[in-house]
Amino acid sequence: MTWMKPKIAAGAGAACLLAAAAIPLAENGILNRPPDPVKLLAAVAQARQRITSGELEFDQAIYDLDRPLNGTNRARLKARFDGEKCRLEIDDREYACVLTGPDAAAVTDAKQAELGLDREAAVRAGLLRPFESHHAVAYDGTTVLDYWETDGRPSQTRIDDPQKGPAPFGPRCLGLDATPSAWDTVESCLGLSNAKSVQLVGKEPIEGTAAWHVRVQIQFGRFPASKEFWLDAAHPTRVLKHQFNGSTVLSKYDPADPQDPIPTAITEMFLHGTVGTNTAFSERRLVRRSARFNLPVDPASWTLAGLGMQIGTEVVDYRISRRVGYWDGSGLSESVPRRPRRAAATPTPAVAPELPPDPRRLSALMEKDPRSAFARQAATWIILNTAGAEVEPAAELILREHLASGDLGPLCEELGRKRPPCAERLLRAVLEKNPNAPVKGQACFALASLLKDQAEQGAGQPAATEAERLFQRVISDFGEGQSDGRKLSDLAERELYELQRLAVGKLAPEIEGEDLDGRKMKLSDYRGKVVVLAFWGTWCGPCMQMVPDERRLVARLAGKPFALVGVNSDTDQTRLKTVLRKEGITWRSFRDGAASDAIAKAWNVRSWPAVYVLDRKGVIRYRNLRGRELDEAVDALLAR
Repeated sequence: MTWMKPKIAAGAGAACLLAAAAIPLAENGILNRPPDPVKLLAAVAQARQRITSGELEFDQAIYDLDRPLNGTNRARLKARFDGEKCRLEIDDREYACVLTGPDAAAVTDAKQAELGLDREAAVRAGLLRPFESHHAVAYDGTTVLDYWETDGRPSQTRIDDPQKGPAPFGPRCLGLDATPSAWDTVESCLGLSNAKSVQLVGKEPIEGTAAWHVRVQIQFGRFPASKEFWLDAAHPTRVLKHQFNGSTVLSKYDPADPQDPIPTAITEMFLHGTVGTNTAFSERRLVRRSARFNLPVDPASWTLAGLGMQIGTEVVDYRISRRVGYWDGSGLSESVPRRPRRAAATPTPAVAPELPPDPRRLSALMEKDPRSAFARQAATWIILNTAGAEVEPAAELILREHLASGDLGPLCEELGRKRPPCAERLLRAVLEKNPNAPVKGQACFALASLLKDQAEQGAGQPAATEAERLFQRVISDFGEGQSDGRKLSDLAERELYELQRLAVGKLAPEIEGEDLDGRKMKLSDYRGKVVVLAFWGTWCGPCMQMVPDERRLVARLAGKPFALVGVNSDTDQTRLKTVLRKEGITWRSFRDGAASDAIAKAWNVRSWPAVYVLDRKGVIRYRNLRGRELDEAVDALLAR
């Protein structure tokens, strides 16, 4: 690393430096020696590092200059930190678009602007939905814990890698970066950790205060870039202004406490485009309401227990894509725990009910301009999210005005999942008349999936035959299209395999492997018995909720030609054995907990639990039954 210090000498070098400074370095007729820029930044870092821990509260205001009708969004922030560990809580009122789809926000904004509606008026018109949000996110130095509540109800707690999930910022970095993150340090924000050079530009006024302008040259990805800092000349540990990558941060400090190096107010201006663009799109202001530094912080602040989760909150580890349990007040349980009853003297706080969008108002707006993008989005929302009289007019509007649209892919994809009554008619029309190949591919796959499910639910062989033909068409004609990041051809091949090998009436494929004790076992060993084959895992709440019913089924049918056979996907064998003893799980399971999940993949299992009921010849007779329906199906097969 090379530090560049400006040279002051008689002649051109000194003249160039003095000419670059907005305020001359000569004061009272005497040429002052300029400060070392490296030492200036090092002093900023040292002053902030002397604060090792603390708790702060802020008022936050965000103004989006691209959406002036939205006004200012206000929130209350609470921050804690201890060394590299940090935590942030945010309470605010947010607004969500009623419409869905890739351009929902743009379409809604355009309609708001056309009608001249602010956010509250847009809520009354049915375009936006308000909700109160509580967000607590903690970083313990390696892992991020992210908990959300919406309108007083828990959404989920996410465990994730800080480089992938949302992460809190360290308050010591305030004013040094427009978007500080959990892993940023004061040195990295100042550029001291990867600087190519550091240069003193000169002395310039920042809102009437003389400041030293320091430029730090760094490598930003593949390109060279510069971080610009302006330090208060009278109190050089205070950074008054910072610019980097098209964003500007202005900071103010407590005039009554010159030793406090953390800003009491900051204004961040985020800009469009690359470095040097001048079009602002949002402004954030933080005003510090209180601060306490260098005091003990509860170590639970960085743990699940310290997040303040409501009992029953689902906790998911995104690093391994698994639900790890439900918060029961002191730890994680396998199933959703019951919430404790509140004493009569402390009634449950009233929670404002969520105001659903009014489909009648959306329908009225849709019909006023039926060919617009807004109408298409409104009709899409009505079809996918309501079940009233507005659905058929919305479907007719799509068929009449938007059937050739290249933006119907998301609608077709969701029709394959949600299956409103108009789904089949819409999908067939799109597949026949839409000119866009990716849209036709989504329609073809969704229609095939719908027909496959109809066949499994008793529609018969014609539906299965057509589904098979459509999946083959997806593979041959639309295979390069994508759904949820996966190629349609790959998805169609899996569905086709399931239709041809795993449908009701098909002989179940053989499974060979080991049980949980390492003994060899095969599915065909159970020929002559009615078999319930259940794919399960201790990490799966619904799977564990089935265990009491499975225990009763096994006990009731003891001595009869029946077997319950599991396919277990746990990777933690020690924990698995503990659960087996605790829950009284005595029936055998194939071990399928390796990273490959080979058996589950061969059987095309996409969600757990998955249940198959086989007759005595090994033929699949029922799928995904639970509770009483499962008991009745087994009894019917035993009676044959």
